[in-house]
Amino acid sequence: MTRRAHAATHPASERGNITVFGLGVWLIAVAMLLGMIMLGTVYLERRTLQAEADSVALAVAQQVDDAAYYGGGALAPSSAAVGELSRTLATHAVVAPVGVENGSVVVSLRGNARVPFLHVDVPVRVTSRAHLDVR
Repeated sequence: MTRRAHAATHPASERGNITVFGLGVWLIAVAMLLGMIMLGTVYLERRTLQAEADSVALAVAQQVDDAAYYGGGALAPSSAAVGELSRTLATHAVVAPVGVENGSVVVSLRGNARVPFLHVDVPVRVTSRAHLDVR
């Protein structure tokens, strides 16, 4: 096809449209990738915080006071003891509700997920329960 025939079928105003379209597709793809990275960071922080809350709740539920065990006192820890132990074991902030509720130890933690590229902290809060098996 000669240049003159090509110019007759494709006006000059349409030249370069595929470049603009390609740039638009790339911008959308990069924006989606960055969004997924940001959401993934918050999700991973929440999972880490949930794992810590589960560990703390289980550790507190397994605590048995020796004096209470041998003295015939209450084997289940009090809500105050759960809060105190939780604050000792947790590396994140312990927030309400914390205590004993319906035969389970309840531990709630709060942390922040730092969103990359935006440098914004997103608050993350989780709650975990561990069943008290007191016989």
